[in-house]
Amino acid sequence: MIECRYLDEITTVEELGRELKTQCELGEEVLTIRLTRGYQGTQTAMIRLSVSAAKKLLKVGKVRVGCSVCPLRVAARVARSDSKRVLRCYKCMGFGHMSANCKGPDRSEQCRKCGEKGHLAKDCSQAPKCMLCTTEEGNAHSTGGYKCHAYKKAIAGQQ
Repeated sequence: MIECRYLDEITTVEELGRELKTQCELGEEVLTIRLTRGYQGTQTAMIRLSVSAAKKLLKVGKVRVGCSVCPLRVAARVARSDSKRVLRCYKCMGFGHMSANCKGPDRSEQCRKCGEKGHLAKDCSQAPKCMLCTTEEGNAHSTGGYKCHAYKKAIAGQQ
């Protein structure tokens, strides 16, 4: 997924699609474009397309739409194929969903290092204790860290 930022507020999906196909020489490539409001009257487009077409867009690096020249980049919300990132919920601290869709317990007020309320992980002096892992798996690590069994399961489920 590619992100195109700083589009003006009157840009349409059709206009952006036409300009991308022309300027980046995409031919009849199928693009799925979703526009969302950005800052100070701008829009951001999320563009779903094939890997080969995405490489063309990234090589060009920017697109002119109307009076705006807009940068193109890999969407920050999408993990690159060589990285090991998954969606993370900051309500229950689980993986595979975000807080807007969370049905789990609210752990947002708890320290991500030790699991207790009343302080932040950066101020924590306690031993790490994962809120997600059961005691059989071992929970002597920070919640969601690279040693976390729940994190490893989420990564394995993504592949």
